[in-house]
Amino acid sequence: MSASAAASEPDTLGPPHPVAESRGRRHLYEVDIVRLLTFVCVVGVHAVSGSMDPDNVASGAFVSLLHFTRGTFFLLSAFVLTYALGSKPVEVRRFWPRRFLYVGVPYVVWTVIYWWIALGRLPGVDDLGQLGHELLTGTGNYHLYFLLVSLQLYLLFPLLVWLVRRTRGHHRALFLVSGALELVLLALTHYATWPGSWATVQANALVLAPTYQFYFVAGALAAVHHDRFHAWVVGRPRAVVGALVVTAAVHVGVYLVQLPSSGSVARAYDPLQPSVVPWTVAVTLGLYAVGIVYARSRRPGTRLATFVDQASVASFGVFLVHPLFLNTLLGRWLSWGYSSLDPTLSGVLAWAGTLVLSYAFAALVIRTPLALPLAGRKRLRPRPTRSVTHA
Repeated sequence: MSASAAASEPDTLGPPHPVAESRGRRHLYEVDIVRLLTFVCVVGVHAVSGSMDPDNVASGAFVSLLHFTRGTFFLLSAFVLTYALGSKPVEVRRFWPRRFLYVGVPYVVWTVIYWWIALGRLPGVDDLGQLGHELLTGTGNYHLYFLLVSLQLYLLFPLLVWLVRRTRGHHRALFLVSGALELVLLALTHYATWPGSWATVQANALVLAPTYQFYFVAGALAAVHHDRFHAWVVGRPRAVVGALVVTAAVHVGVYLVQLPSSGSVARAYDPLQPSVVPWTVAVTLGLYAVGIVYARSRRPGTRLATFVDQASVASFGVFLVHPLFLNTLLGRWLSWGYSSLDPTLSGVLAWAGTLVLSYAFAALVIRTPLALPLAGRKRLRPRPTRSVTHA
């Protein structure tokens, strides 16, 4: 697939080969693994947090470790966009319409769906104000802000490319400055008490692109220096594992230290806090290392390779629909306070059940005319079979 073809699909989903470049760049199968495992963990965050005892410290620690998904999601998005672009200029007239189509349309459609479900009745004119607010703030459901921030990334992408190219030769400084700014922003978001109207700023920090600017920059830099980045991960497995261990210990340690003063487990594992930044970088490196192992051993046509390819195609649809199934499972059978099962078992069942049902839905939808609005991709059509002519 050419770079232009890759750019026509959303980076969070893409076709089976979304990270390919016509200028001799190979498809990055390792990125498929990072994408799929990140989406699996996104579902896990919501499944576990909905079924756990809200005062259980161990469960809170586990959820806090799953909160890398936000940063990895946006880091991967910026990486794919920048890698597919290569050294070419950003053709805004082509880039923005395609990107906004494949993410913007599902964003609007699913916001309306979740708004209508929450409403529980036929909407009236007076309800449209609430719908408009949810569309503007990404609050139609707890996962839709991902799409709103993605749209903001697309809007800012030409500026991001300009910044990365303008600072060539100073990328280490750019990385460090962006990282320091990220830590400051998250510290203000998590620890500061905003007076008066500034409380609105803190409440809406989830949907502000600056909150995730470091991941945009890190993903773009990793793509620009992909050969060096890849070689570093391959050549330093101990460093990757060590980073995982150290940053996990720091992140969980910060969570435990905050428990007495935070007032709740949920507040202590808030995903918008400084300790999540190094943990997210370390996990992303670890997932990429796992992806390298997969890419090296991948054999086209095998069950594993076929499944990964197909799951990559359906992954965005899984993300979009998963709260629909998860809310049903948790709301009726597996949520804390209603389930008679052990919370750990409830969480595992909700996680697995949601993944299976969501994947089945997405795999079906992408083969129908509803592929774009419900799964954010072009309709997947079966390859035509070759006819055999007998002499």
